[in-house]
Amino acid sequence: MPSSSVLCAAVLRSAAGLALAAAVSLGLARFSYALLLPAMRGDLGWTYFTAGAMNTVNAAGYLLGALLAPRALARFDARQLMLAGGVLAAVMLAAHGAVRSDAAMYALRLGTGVGSAMSFIAGGLLAARLAAPALRSAASAAAAASSTAFSAPSAVMAAPPVGNADAQALALARIHAISAGGSR
Repeated sequence: MPSSSVLCAAVLRSAAGLALAAAVSLGLARFSYALLLPAMRGDLGWTYFTAGAMNTVNAAGYLLGALLAPRALARFDARQLMLAGGVLAAVMLAAHGAVRSDAAMYALRLGTGVGSAMSFIAGGLLAARLAAPALRSAASAAAAASSTAFSAPSAVMAAPPVGNADAQALALARIHAISAGGSR
């Protein structure tokens, strides 16, 4: 049996990986985009309507990803889904610099949203599994509630029974589907 310091190091590595997934899915894919938006607007000649529509399409992609997450988690391991979502979001973000057409940019924003949601939801499930068994339900609720203040009441109400990982994944996906439109 591994020593407690080895287990602690493994938990810290896992937590760091989960934090990186959240940074990619929310920090890079959603929030940093807002910092680049004024320059993109000027460079690409977007109207305010087009710029706003790009964010709306990204939110729709996030909602779509949140709605598809339970089925994806039924077919794939949460770790695989988190990594695939992060890679999808990163590739889609990198491709933003290679296109100039609005249609291509809309498709990239949609794909970025889907990848971000998959990464964030699967990462939340892994965080819940990492937590002590007695804290799993609270960890799921806290992970979901951290994205927006709007989702906090639904996170508490939808928290699944302790020990049922599939129900936790479904509840977390449901919470994110409800709050995806309001999280900024």
